[in-house]
Amino acid sequence: MTDAVEQKPKRHTASRKRKRWWPWGLAVVLVVLYLIMLDLNSSQADQLADDGSGALDIHLAIAQRPVTLPLIALEDYGHGYIAFTLDHEGDRKAEKAKRQQFLQQTGNPNQPLPMERMTITLDWSGPEERSEMTCTKMKRKWAHAVCTSPWSAIKQALPGRFSLVDLKTLRIRAPGSSIRCRGDAKADHPVPVQAGEVSLMCPAEVAGGADAQYYHAVLKIEGDLGAYWIVSQYGEKGEPMDAMTKRESTAITLFVRHALGQQEAYATLLQAMCGLRRPGAQDNPTTGPECGPPAPPAVSSGAF
Repeated sequence: MTDAVEQKPKRHTASRKRKRWWPWGLAVVLVVLYLIMLDLNSSQADQLADDGSGALDIHLAIAQRPVTLPLIALEDYGHGYIAFTLDHEGDRKAEKAKRQQFLQQTGNPNQPLPMERMTITLDWSGPEERSEMTCTKMKRKWAHAVCTSPWSAIKQALPGRFSLVDLKTLRIRAPGSSIRCRGDAKADHPVPVQAGEVSLMCPAEVAGGADAQYYHAVLKIEGDLGAYWIVSQYGEKGEPMDAMTKRESTAITLFVRHALGQQEAYATLLQAMCGLRRPGAQDNPTTGPECGPPAPPAVSSGAF
């Protein structure tokens, strides 16, 4: 009788331990499965990259302005994907079909595909960047420079990610909008109305960011063509947010003008970007400086 009484608390304690550790065990299993799926999807992305299609130029139109850039620079279409199904072969075929369809829709420079907005990224850290086939097939010199060198002046002048947008369609806090103000913050400034004007709209909702650490910047380039991206209070080497916003807005304007138009003006672009690199920018340690003597400050006004 005494033994039975003594054993009951032990069984109860063991049961509580199992209940306590069960959620953690499930979480570990889910994380392991997720990492396995990431690895499998990375392999699929590698297969998609083998054809070098990321280097192909696509032709779009934003606010009735033609834009030409390699597929890999377009965030929503040019990169690998993560699928949450077990049909990896089917996912690979579906992704490849989606990419091929988009390439067909955007392959004619005389009929650019209209879009309300597009997100451009220069952080090409996926398998496409590692593919020599991708870099060598690029037609535009700026794209080849970004593809082959992380020290490219173009990459060090521009934000790693920014969006071009038809300003007539830009909505703040609207459902599906990419501009999400932090908490209940309202837009601090209206959308800019003058060409070359840039506004810090509101604090940005960034995971792990503190209040007012990041802001949404909106730039009016020309006509209804604009851009938006995120700037930080704490830039490289202590660069103030206002200085970062002005420098990057100028770089975006000149990039659109000299890199994304129907004709590339690489020499002019490179000279401008050399003068707009972020503080602490470094030269390629293997090939040496890409930029010559300091150029006069770039001017972002004027016709395209």
